[in-house]
Amino acid sequence: MLSIAGWTNGLSALFIVLFSCSFGSFCIYKSRQTSAKLLLAVGLNIIFTGLCHLGFVLDFFSILLFGVNLENSFGQFGILSLMWLPVAIIISSYIGSSLLLPKIKRYVLIIIGILCIIYEIFLFSQPFDSIKYSHPVLNGRDLMDARVILMSPVGLITIIFIFVNIIFLGFGYLYKGIKSEGILRSKFFCLSIAELIYSILSSLEAFVSLDYAVFFIRFGLVNTFYLLYFGLSETPLYPDKEHKEIIVADSLLRLSYSREYEENLREINRLKSELLNRTSHELKTPLISIKGYVELLLLKAEDQFDSDTLSYLNEVYKGCLKFQELIDNLLNVSQIESGRFNIQSRREDLSFLIEFTVNELKGLINIRGHALKLDIQKPLFSIIEKEKIHQVISNLLTNAVKFSMPNGKIEISAKEKKDEIKVCIEDSGIGIMEENKKFLFKKFGKIERFGKGWDIISEGPGLGLFISKEIIELHGGKLWVESKGRGKGAKFCFTLPRAN
Repeated sequence: MLSIAGWTNGLSALFIVLFSCSFGSFCIYKSRQTSAKLLLAVGLNIIFTGLCHLGFVLDFFSILLFGVNLENSFGQFGILSLMWLPVAIIISSYIGSSLLLPKIKRYVLIIIGILCIIYEIFLFSQPFDSIKYSHPVLNGRDLMDARVILMSPVGLITIIFIFVNIIFLGFGYLYKGIKSEGILRSKFFCLSIAELIYSILSSLEAFVSLDYAVFFIRFGLVNTFYLLYFGLSETPLYPDKEHKEIIVADSLLRLSYSREYEENLREINRLKSELLNRTSHELKTPLISIKGYVELLLLKAEDQFDSDTLSYLNEVYKGCLKFQELIDNLLNVSQIESGRFNIQSRREDLSFLIEFTVNELKGLINIRGHALKLDIQKPLFSIIEKEKIHQVISNLLTNAVKFSMPNGKIEISAKEKKDEIKVCIEDSGIGIMEENKKFLFKKFGKIERFGKGWDIISEGPGLGLFISKEIIELHGGKLWVESKGRGKGAKFCFTLPRAN
């Protein structure tokens, strides 16, 4: 008849083995659906870690069925419990090195693998030399209680297992939690806590007799598996909606949050920027020739063509200008993404630059019939690259002209405010909804702005505001938009440091 400690020991070991095998198998099944290699490794790790309690389970059933402890003349108890440990260590090392040390993952696995092979040889050849049995006389009332000798193959491999779990898995999940946000952060923290607690309790279970701590240790181990379940399961992000966020299985465990994956993304992004840069340069060369010949035809042969031909040539010329602007924007984006978008600043009068840009666009403003109001303080000195700030002002003013219905109002203000200069361009156009503001300053962040059926101009790929924001921030300023919504106009403002 089993004692209370025996029942606790056996049932808790049975739960750990059954839960680890079932939940680990579910993770493996999920990994096959989502092509998540790391989730496959996590599932295998859970299974083999749980199987380290298999010796206790078999001893438990041996007592229940036959009234005696598991026959141990050849060290079966130790082998059945500890033969799975090196497999769990290798898998834990794979997961942890994928999280923290992807560049040296191969070397970590080679070193750990060699140690585990040596351990298995010692375990199968001399199992008794590594384990001290707490019950030399087995009475059929308690499960076999083995304590690992610290300075032995099993003792050393147990220390390695605890080290790998704490350093690689515990701190690996903790690192990912810090780098993540929202529900992902809490899930990674949950996994980290589970691995840290499991490692501490496993060391107590290995090196301290269960006679003294069976209830405390096994209760803690069982709860770590619950933490693993909560960390890896699917959790509703919005309880009142049908949306679900599949956290670790579809994020960390797709390697989408691993350093290796991030490095691959950076390399792809670099190649994309390089392709964009080269393609833009290749397009620019023939465009210069086309534009030059069209300009020559418009200047030299005006009296040789009829009005229709001249109109066609003017359309070609306008197309060349738009194409050139697009290429210049693509080159700017490529330089921004590659970190080569530099500025060469000098002391300039910003008020003069604003008036110069307004005069450039006076023709377009008059064609649209807009009323223009200027409120510009003079002078306004700032340390800037004139050409790039001119690009920003021109882009913002052009947008104000294009996205306002004919006969609208545009107001430009520029004033000193403490240690900075604030410039605002406000229009009476179609406005911007609050939910659309976050898209405006992203690449290709063009939105329709309710323009359908209104007499507005909405051409362009949506790169101007992205480039403008980068230019202003490189100068140490900020760019933002204010709008009260549909049909209520928009106000774009930016700041630049004031020159002493």
